[in-house]
Amino acid sequence: MRENRKKKIKQAVFETIGVLISFLVLIPFLMVLVNSMKSKRQANLLQLNLKGISLGQIVENYGTVIKEARLVSSFLNSAIVTFCGSALVLTFASMAAFVVVRRKTKAMKAVNNFIVMGLTLPLAMVPVYFLLSKVHMTTGTGAVAGAILVYAASIFPFIFFIYTGFIKGISGEIDDAAIIDGASPLLMYFRIIFPLLKPV
Repeated sequence: MRENRKKKIKQAVFETIGVLISFLVLIPFLMVLVNSMKSKRQANLLQLNLKGISLGQIVENYGTVIKEARLVSSFLNSAIVTFCGSALVLTFASMAAFVVVRRKTKAMKAVNNFIVMGLTLPLAMVPVYFLLSKVHMTTGTGAVAGAILVYAASIFPFIFFIYTGFIKGISGEIDDAAIIDGASPLLMYFRIIFPLLKPV
């Protein structure tokens, strides 16, 4: 009984400390949120009170941020980069993983090791930026394409690693059956193998 009480007291103390720490972390976020709804003069006081908050001030402040920071276009660009980059990676990483797993040669092992090395070695952003600037992919519409390629390249090794582990669990007899039925490698992959990769 005493041990149970001690455990409960310890747990209560740890939970209380956890709650207090979470409040400490939340205070700066609350200050930013509350002061973003005030006028400049009142926001400069950095007070955590609701004095001076009005609907007109909220609309004006957030309207200014949305307009000057171009949040709508930024959100659309982020959505395009994420969608296109993910589509590229899901397609090509799965195809690469399928070939590497099915062809058990020294060359494929080397390719696998080379790609997986990307998990440990970070993407060197400065050389990548200079390369993109040389091919005019840092301004205008080229900037979006450049961002898509950089995003895809940065997550490719991780997605490849996940696909490789999953494809090893798919029996090679499925490939043999598809080839016997006259399916080409691409048709076999996109009609049979790719749908099996949905859980990934």
